[in-house]
Amino acid sequence: MLLLVLATLADCGDRDGSVEAALALAEAVYPGELELPDTRLQKDHYQVVLARKGDPVTRIAFDVDRDPAQCRPGTRCEERLRQAYAVGMAAGTRLKALDRAFRGCGVVALAVEGEPPANDRLVGELAMAVADQQPALDRLAGCVCAFAQEMPSGATMPDYLRFRILEEPESGASAMPDILTFEDRLEEGRRDEISYLLAADLSADTIPARSPRLAPRLPDAVMEQFAKVAQDHLDGQGGGGQLGPLPLAHGTKLDPQRLDVLRTYLPGCTRWESGIGPCRPDLAVRMTYDLARGAAIELAVLRDIRAPDGRLRLPELPGR
Repeated sequence: MLLLVLATLADCGDRDGSVEAALALAEAVYPGELELPDTRLQKDHYQVVLARKGDPVTRIAFDVDRDPAQCRPGTRCEERLRQAYAVGMAAGTRLKALDRAFRGCGVVALAVEGEPPANDRLVGELAMAVADQQPALDRLAGCVCAFAQEMPSGATMPDYLRFRILEEPESGASAMPDILTFEDRLEEGRRDEISYLLAADLSADTIPARSPRLAPRLPDAVMEQFAKVAQDHLDGQGGGGQLGPLPLAHGTKLDPQRLDVLRTYLPGCTRWESGIGPCRPDLAVRMTYDLARGAAIELAVLRDIRAPDGRLRLPELPGR
């Protein structure tokens, strides 16, 4: 067992060697500019995260070779460092501009999630009325405009800004971090809140009310409630049917006007017992649910939902 553990650790790469190689390469390519705040263990090597000295925002993450001795000037490791430097500098410039813009535009920015340049998005909160989100989205559009004004001359502008929006707490808006960094994370108690995704087009003057989409992962507590309501309905219909304790929602859509009303399918099986083989769905409960009231508005059971090729055959739900 000990030999297996030692072999596994050896396969993970040499952290100290990776750090030394990365810092030596960084000093050769960008003398006196970069320092080390972090390392990340990957499958069989280390990703080294560098920072510009005196800059709490900009981060440059690049992969060191599994054999750190191969990470030298003139190698592909240098190419990766230069590419990561360009990406990190651009992402740092964007985040600093976002920080300045959101401190003066009336919308709270809480954190950043995902990896730049393609997948990073700002997490914020907004009081969006259930019946008309346009006034709140107009405030967000003002922040997007302020961001464009805060970007330095000559900096590459993104086509879109990506957001994940949480509903503002009833107690009032939260406080922004002292400075937005890539290390900021949501408080644990807020990570499972229902949230909405949208991408704001920087070439447009407005963010249409049709833009927000429900984040794909619904909180477990919401899914548990969906499952209970749907199972109770199935039990009262006759014909059998079992959803299981935490079924996956399918084809979920928000109502065109209201953020607190959604439509979804909950697939299940006509005959299935928990723990006795897998459930290969052949039925689904169609549900329209009012999140604000915590109650179903409409329920219906659809049976024989498998197409001949094995795919689920369910009509697309209306909404966004």
